[in-house]
Amino acid sequence: MTYTAPSEDLLLRLEKVSLRFTVTVNRPRTWRGIFTGLPRGRRATREVAALDGVDLTIRRGDRIGVIGRNGSGKTTLCRVISGIFEPTEGRLIHENAKYGGVRAAFGSEVGFEPDLTGRANVRLLRSVLLPEVFFTAADYDEIRDFSGLGEFFDVPVRRYSAGMQRRLALTLLTCRPAGILVMDEATGGADAAFQARFQGRLLGLLTRCGASVLVSHDTRQLLEFCNRVLVYEGGKIVFDGPPKEAIGYYLSRFSSG
Repeated sequence: MTYTAPSEDLLLRLEKVSLRFTVTVNRPRTWRGIFTGLPRGRRATREVAALDGVDLTIRRGDRIGVIGRNGSGKTTLCRVISGIFEPTEGRLIHENAKYGGVRAAFGSEVGFEPDLTGRANVRLLRSVLLPEVFFTAADYDEIRDFSGLGEFFDVPVRRYSAGMQRRLALTLLTCRPAGILVMDEATGGADAAFQARFQGRLLGLLTRCGASVLVSHDTRQLLEFCNRVLVYEGGKIVFDGPPKEAIGYYLSRFSSG
């Protein structure tokens, strides 16, 4: 898909943003400690920089893809953009709130209450995820039908498989446009038939969102949905440019990792 060039309407800026964690590692002194996992031996602490001085500008019309090796910090970057994590250094500057806030999908992490039905969970989560939106009966029907839950929409979520929960979560999260939509490997776990339907839904939604950030290892998806791709490595953006060039850069440097 070809997108028009992004406008100069700023939505979000990250200025020299860093996020550092202190982790403790147990180092067993004996083979017995290695195999049993007993916490004997030396304890070492070290600092991990999930974000390291990141500068990033998101403008209205940006369809940003993010690619990088496992453990490079992509999910942490998305959580900072979404306001879930606060940076230890630097600042986030939100612009043009009129376009709406940030909505994020991290797999099926939506916060379903297992004893409530799918319908009741949608009603509850709408007030958190989409507080400005009033759902009509037709909206609930659309979520039930698109997710493919059918009569299970009125069954407690504890009876759902992981794939059914993923389908409901994705359908809810993409039922309205957002100021910035963040999706971190969100479609994994859903069945192939749903994923095929969801691709069209997502494509239409992205054109109505202010901007989007899509983390994926699927290079075809990045080429189809994005007009800009970041290569993320070691807590830093090491490349920011057109999708084809960014993917080529990533494959040439990191495809074996």
